[in-house]
Amino acid sequence: MADSESESSNNLNMPRCIGSKVVHLYGVDISRDEKENKRKKRKESLNNSRTRAAKAQKVHT
Repeated sequence: MADSESESSNNLNMPRCIGSKVVHLYGVDISRDEKENKRKKRKESLNNSRTRAAKAQKVHT
């Protein structure tokens, strides 16, 4: 019985999986939702293309 208690206390630093999300005990939220990840990547690529376009316009003017 003491072994299982010490084993669980050793795992306090490990993230715990709850459904499709992994909630880290330190408050770091690691989402495993693929749709959400794709949306974030798409948003980032849009932001990158906008900044590239803005830089290109500055260079031309």
